Amino acid sequence: MTTVQERRLNPRRQDPRNHLTALLFALTALLAPAAHAGGVVGTGTAATCNDATLTAALAGGGVVTFNCGAAPVTITVQTSKSIAASTSIDGGNLITLSGGGTQHIFDVGAAVYLGLLNLHITNGNNGFNSGQAITRPAHRLST
Repeated sequence: MTTVQERRLNPRRQDPRNHLTALLFALTALLAPAAHAGGVVGTGTAATCNDATLTAALAGGGVVTFNCGAAPVTITVQTSKSIAASTSIDGGNLITLSGGGTQHIFDVGAAVYLGLLNLHITNGNNGFNSGQAITRPAHRLST
């Protein structure tokens, strides 16, 4: 057994726990799923929160949030939003997404996660069943 003083004098002798820590850190970094950046809808005012900025923020998945000001805002979607990568949408209890009575709002891919948090959804319609806001071929929807 070496003493503390001997370890200080022999810098080549390393504590094996440091190697284990480094190995675990490297494995964690390699095995962690890739995170998508997500996006922000709006730049601080209600006028900047619209169908186009929603579509841009949803591209590529990730966590989508809203920066539409302090008052509640309704965004009427012009086309259904295709969710092709795992996505979480947080409306901050201020955002309503509306299909305008003519559109379903989300079309979610079969192996994709969609999480909806603090968000109101209204007036969806898929053309056959009034009131449908989300279409999905499988069932992995979190609300």
